[in-house]
Amino acid sequence: MDVCYKCQKKIDQPYNCSGCGKVLPLWQHTCPDCGRIAPWHRLCPYCGNDLTTQEERMTAGRGGSKNISELFRSFEYVRHDDGTFTVTGLKDRLAMRLNVPAGTVSITAEAFKGCGFLDVSLPEGLLIIEPSAFENCYRLRSVSFPEGIYAIEENAFKGCKGLRSVTFPSSLAIIGDGAFMNCSSLSSPSLPDEVEIGIDAFKGTKNTEAAANPTISRVTDPPKPAPASPETRADKPSAATPSPSPAPAPKHTPDPTPPPSPVRSTPPKTGRITTDDRRLLDLLILEKLDDGTYKINGVKTSKRLPGAVNIPENVSVIGEQAFYERDDITELTLPSSVKEISDSAFGFCSNLKTARLHCSATALPDHLFFCCDKLEAVSLPEALTDIKQKVFYNCSALTTVNLPDTLKTIGEAAFGGCDKLREILIPANVTKIGKNVFASCASLEKIGVTATNTRYCSENGALYTKDKKTLLRFPPASRKYAGLKETVTSIDDGAFQGCTFLHHMVIFPAVSYIGDGAFSECQNLTEIVVMPANRHFSSYDSVLFTRDKKTLLRCPQAKNGKFTIPNGVETIAKLAFEDCKNITGIDLPSTLTTIDYLAFSGCSSMKTISIPRSVTAIGFWAFNACDGLEHIYCRARSKPTGWDDQWLGISVSPQIHWGK
Repeated sequence: MDVCYKCQKKIDQPYNCSGCGKVLPLWQHTCPDCGRIAPWHRLCPYCGNDLTTQEERMTAGRGGSKNISELFRSFEYVRHDDGTFTVTGLKDRLAMRLNVPAGTVSITAEAFKGCGFLDVSLPEGLLIIEPSAFENCYRLRSVSFPEGIYAIEENAFKGCKGLRSVTFPSSLAIIGDGAFMNCSSLSSPSLPDEVEIGIDAFKGTKNTEAAANPTISRVTDPPKPAPASPETRADKPSAATPSPSPAPAPKHTPDPTPPPSPVRSTPPKTGRITTDDRRLLDLLILEKLDDGTYKINGVKTSKRLPGAVNIPENVSVIGEQAFYERDDITELTLPSSVKEISDSAFGFCSNLKTARLHCSATALPDHLFFCCDKLEAVSLPEALTDIKQKVFYNCSALTTVNLPDTLKTIGEAAFGGCDKLREILIPANVTKIGKNVFASCASLEKIGVTATNTRYCSENGALYTKDKKTLLRFPPASRKYAGLKETVTSIDDGAFQGCTFLHHMVIFPAVSYIGDGAFSECQNLTEIVVMPANRHFSSYDSVLFTRDKKTLLRCPQAKNGKFTIPNGVETIAKLAFEDCKNITGIDLPSTLTTIDYLAFSGCSSMKTISIPRSVTAIGFWAFNACDGLEHIYCRARSKPTGWDDQWLGISVSPQIHWGK
């Protein structure tokens, strides 16, 4: 008699032990009431006879092994987009035989730790067994690792005292620290010709060679492989010889801040996966794609990367934020096999200095090197056509970039905040340049354009549209400013941003558009004068307005003292008084209805302001960084729309006087 462990229903399916003849319950059966698999015996409780043969016979008698879908019901797992799986645990930890389903590419840390099964069947396609995955599986007797596996990580089979034999394939590159430690029944296995063995990997086993030399590394010249075929696995060596690569540091003595290693000046062309490649792959979270190549989705928790990261030739995709916020990368090389890079893949890599993009990708995605503030040099893909937005944003150490002739588009703020960038040349095929591409590039002296470009041109280092009617960007470090050209009809967003040389600005009659932040951070600008014939803009007391003077657009940043806004103004535009640190007071007219967001941001010398009853809306952070503000006199009896939000960003708590 046997009892279902879930519903306690009795199940009567006995058979006889071949050793002592006693009647035993069936080794495995499903409860007819709840459908759960009842517990079973592998050793006869009377004589200790091993019932393996009977178990296999009973399984065959019941129609063979369970199919993959049935097997996965017993596992905790993660399914990948390509249909492969990562097994993370076992739901039924009483199982005596473990058949890891086909399609599994990795087994996570501690997935089967302490389980009591005797045998393990691992599928083809398995790549990595992570730390402590089978630790203390004390009844496990034998393991045969499939061809294609390249890493058995730290303590993976530690303490498996019943483990007698293991079979290693030629593809195995890494046996981690303590991987088979204290497997006291394990005899000396046959090791592959090329494998790195970690410290104490076989300590406490019968493997006398490895136990006596706990950091042994068997690396020999690999045999010449057969010619590749369509069925060749991407993780097996191909028929070519790799370029020399730097010798790795011993795995058991990682340096948290390793010095840069020599990096290949050109990418390897062979597709050969070296020991160094496998060592790097062992640290990464991988996803196998349909074409046999791999996608890197991230770095395993607590793993440290080498200073110089050379992505192997069997990787074709770098996933979103795959190396985000890694402070251990100093140099990066992407091979020609990489054809796609996802957003923010290397964002905030704070110690990255050199990036060699020898890949076949045609686009650099949004925020690729966002805030990599030590990045000094980068080489771009030869077939590059598209640089997305903010790719090099705040790469403040970047001094030069050579854009390839194939380039067609440059996204918004792509080089924003590149403080040390001095000069750049726009190639002939570029047909689209986004807003604020060179915002906050304080050292930029010249923006050149290839003469054959049909959309853009350059004059005195400034960037214009080909017809010179739109000024896109004047380099802030230029010393050749001779005034705005009379042919200009549009001043683009941020066109003069950060131009500290600018003291006076004359707006000619032809100008019909002035973009957002066109004069932001022009800290020495004292005067904006609009010529009377202009039909779109006007000026009063050196301040820029719309033609009808209903909207105040921009106060020059160096203006000082108290300013009275003329009656008739209805709107103060966003950023209108941004960083006007010398303005001590502003009188608002009774016609005013709207104060837009960040309108007075950074007016740190302003101590009081009186908001008329006519104001019905105040934008977000309108008084941001007005840290000297002490009193606000609000004549309205109720709060204008947005009243509460506008105090965000202010470090003081001004006294508010209602109805006065």
